Parts: sequence; C-alpha cells; structure tokens
Amino acid sequence: MIFRIDGADWKGALMDFRETLMLLPGAFLLAWRDVFLRYRGSLLGPFWYTVSTFLQIQFLGYLYPVIFSVRDAVYMRWLSMGLICWQFLSPALMGSEGVFTSARGIYTERRMPYSFFCVKYMILQVLVFLHQLPVVLYCIWRFDIVLRPCHLLSFFLGLVLVTMILFFLSFILGLLCLRFYDIPQLLSLLLYIAFMLTPVFWMPQMAASREALIRYNPFCYLLDVMRSPLMGADTEPASWAVALAALFLSALVAFILFARCRKRIAFY
Repeated sequence: MIFRIDGADWKGALMDFRETLMLLPGAFLLAWRDVFLRYRGSLLGPFWYTVSTFLQIQFLGYLYPVIFSVRDAVYMRWLSMGLICWQFLSPALMGSEGVFTSARGIYTERRMPYSFFCVKYMILQVLVFLHQLPVVLYCIWRFDIVLRPCHLLSFFLGLVLVTMILFFLSFILGLLCLRFYDIPQLLSLLLYIAFMLTPVFWMPQMAASREALIRYNPFCYLLDVMRSPLMGADTEPASWAVALAALFLSALVAFILFARCRKRIAFY
C-alpha cells in the first residue's frame, strides 16, 4: 500500500528538502518567470486577476446585502476580505494536482529535488496573490477599516502559516495525482462544496442553527487567520490552534508519503 512506512527513504527525503533550500533563489526566479509566461500577450497580465476580484466584490456587494438583509459596511468587510483570501486558498489547492505531472519532463531528464517544484509552485501562488493588494487597499478605504500594526503582523503570520500548509498539501495532492488520475475531478468537486459550506459570502450568524458547518470546517479557521486581521479584528485563538495543528498534520503526512514514494515518482 502507498501509505506503508516500511521501506521509506527517510534520508533521501531529508536530503531532497535540504537541496531545495539551497535552490530557493532559483525557485523564486523561475516562479517570477512563470508569472510573465502565464500572461504573455495579455493586456493587463496578472492584473486581470485583480480586476476580476474587484468586479466580483462590487457585484456581490450590490446584491447580497439585500438578499441577506444585513448592513452594507459590516457585510462588505466580511465578503470582500473573505473572497480575497479564498482566492488564495482555492486556486493554490486546485492547481497542486499538476505540481509533479507538469514537471515530469524535467525530473525524468535531469536530477532535481522533487520538493523544488512544490516550493516554486507556492512562490508563484504568493506572487499572484500579491496582485490583490490594490483591491485590499481599496476595501480598507471604502469600508472604513482601521488597521493597527498588530493586525498587519497578524496577517503576515497568518499568510506565512497558510502558505506552509498549502505547500505540504500541494506535496500530498501532487503525489496522489501522479498515482490516481481521478483525484483532480474529486478535488474540484470537494473545493466547490467547501466554498459553499465556508462562510465566504455568508456570515456565521446567518447559519446559527448549523453551527457544525463552522466548528468542523477547517477552511473556516484557515480563512480566519488571514481575514480577521484585514478586517481590523483579532484572530480567534481557536483559529491559530487549528491552523498550527493542520500544519503539523499536513507536514507529517507529506513527509511520510514523500519518503515512501520518492524513489518511484519518476516512474508513475
């Protein structure tokens, strides 16, 4: 079975991560190049992502306060920052299915640490996410959000924490997608369901009778460590605890799976 620990190449997995750390500048340069190649020939380039988010916020902000009968300013802070943060979480997870399959032509022809491709992928996701900064600044101004230095620090720590979790999850999903070709379709379905069940465009008090939707939904906590500081609010201790637990668990599973499968990745 793929999750059996016996026969795992622990030393090789550790050396792989060590080699990747030495290649971090190269990963950043390649990720920066991928940003330009992805939007080559486009008028706005990656800023289409910014424009798309801005228009979604404007459209949903016009319609949803009426549907949910909530105050515009309060709801719009919640919606705008939630949507911005979700558009970092969801695409990063959805695109992770191609982390290794898209790089097969590289690691089958030359020796490269496999973890390098996951690091480059997450750097790319962070660079694309930074294009949302104009929308964030607009929302702070438009909805009278007051941010203190502690909120900025909290957001930075939350972003780092979520990025590390996504890195290990991309490792897991990338390896599983090499072996099982049905994973991308299943992942797409699960992310759609998660989006509907996570309070991105609805607020927790709107589902007071369905408390389990929030209590047992890990996306709620990951979203909270990023969204709350951007709204000028303190992050709930439970969100930090769940996020740290998710980091530990994802790192453990990724390392075990990688050590077990590392020698066979090129043959999948």
